[in-house]
Amino acid sequence: MSSLKVQPDGELTYSFSESAPTTPKKFRKGTDVTELYKFVHKYDLQAEAIFILNKIKAEIKAKTASTKKKKK
Repeated sequence: MSSLKVQPDGELTYSFSESAPTTPKKFRKGTDVTELYKFVHKYDLQAEAIFILNKIKAEIKAKTASTKKKKK
């Protein structure tokens, strides 16, 4: 779990817990991911989120394809 705090002098402090989710199901139900889902829905950013996820997916696919070609 993580938290973002604003100090009295205006400095931002970010703390992160070392207990990372170990399974995809736990990851999806994590606090950070849940907050991201709420943010995307609240500001109606579904189309932008899908666009970004598709770009990331394409980059990962291209990277794995290039590493497979190098192994052959």
